[in-house]
Amino acid sequence: EIDFILKYIYFYVFLLVLAFLLSFIIFIKNLYSKLFREYKIHIICGATKKSIFIRNSVFVLSLSVFNFIIINFLNRFNYDIIFFLNIGLNLVFVMLLEFVILNMLIREDLSTTLMGGE
Repeated sequence: EIDFILKYIYFYVFLLVLAFLLSFIIFIKNLYSKLFREYKIHIICGATKKSIFIRNSVFVLSLSVFNFIIINFLNRFNYDIIFFLNIGLNLVFVMLLEFVILNMLIREDLSTTLMGGE
């Protein structure tokens, strides 16, 4: 019976993680679309796509580190399956979000021409 219940719990945890990943991707894309004009201004002032990527990476890494610390605090910093699951999930989140940011920066044209219909 316990094995049967655990199989259902793992399925719902997987769905929860998938929903969390999807919401993070939507959040980052929405944030990027709102900051697109600001990124163009930064490009005009001399910033590069690399500096914009680093700025966004600091945001993603700070979210991940904060999440890692809170989950380990709630787990009383025990080295068990939750600790290693936390490490794995945080690495997946960071790599996925960094890939999304990098992909958006590569695909977007942040050139200074035709800014705002000029």
